[in-house]
Amino acid sequence: MIRLISKEEIDRDKWDYVINNSYNSLVYAYSWYLDFICDKWVAVISNDYEVVMPFFIRKKMLISYIYMPFFTQKIGFFSKTEPNEKIKEQLIKALPSKYRIVNISLIDASLNRMANYEIVKKLNFELNLSSTYQDIYKNYSTNLKRNLKKKDKLKITEHGSLDLFMNLRKKVMQSTNIKDVDFKNFILLTKFAIDNNKAKSYFSYNNGELVAIVIFLFGNKKIVVVPASNQLGRKTNSISKIIDKFILEHSNTNYILDFAGSSIPSIAKFYQKFGTHKTYYYHLKKQTFIQSIYTFIRKKTSKNKWALLKIQNSALYKIIKTLIYRSKLKL
Repeated sequence: MIRLISKEEIDRDKWDYVINNSYNSLVYAYSWYLDFICDKWVAVISNDYEVVMPFFIRKKMLISYIYMPFFTQKIGFFSKTEPNEKIKEQLIKALPSKYRIVNISLIDASLNRMANYEIVKKLNFELNLSSTYQDIYKNYSTNLKRNLKKKDKLKITEHGSLDLFMNLRKKVMQSTNIKDVDFKNFILLTKFAIDNNKAKSYFSYNNGELVAIVIFLFGNKKIVVVPASNQLGRKTNSISKIIDKFILEHSNTNYILDFAGSSIPSIAKFYQKFGTHKTYYYHLKKQTFIQSIYTFIRKKTSKNKWALLKIQNSALYKIIKTLIYRSKLKL
């Protein structure tokens, strides 16, 4: 039996046990992480917590929708062994029709026949820490090795104020619409995780000035990397040196370092310097009928500015755009 329940109805012990022992365990899926990162979330559960899956929900202008919060790259179908495709489809289809817009990112790749969903493949980078530090270091790029050897005035420590993370991270996330409350929730989450041995934070200082912070969030199998730095931090290779220090301290373990991205070429190139390997996750998107028409028009006219201009001046296009604007839902 598959059922949809609110977070208040969830048996937290059973839920976290499944996440901890899942074949694809992720820190994003623990109940404590979900509570901090999202005000309202629900779960689809198969039988007695055999397979579980969280969803993040919001409501604007009377429209209920499912989204991915900031600092949550992906979710999945969590169970001891990978469920078959039929079960996965049933879990997705268990979402009520009132959720007219769905934007979710999944680890799982097998949902290739989901009707009404657009599926986009996304790039990620991971590094297995089971080898010795020396063996991992051998796979570093020549450029990274050279940067790590450069003399500097950096001091890297686990002591510092996480409240400064927001200012540093904002400098590298200017193009996003992330709000201060999202940062504050993530900082509270990180403080809780550190207090409960579920995270570590490293601070890099240059002549006493904080230039970089890197947070490492521990799941049962993977450790997620969340970096932030200012311009001086990038110039002094602070993030590289923090990550290298962390790898030194956590090599020869069963963990996998999850860099949580990225499809941005410059960031991808940076992560590849550590000898990482590519992995993928999948973004599922379902739109309302009005949004689907809008997206279709934009795609069909994207390479023909005259056709786009003509359509944009049409009454129908203006009506569609107005309806989307009034819903205040991001395309």
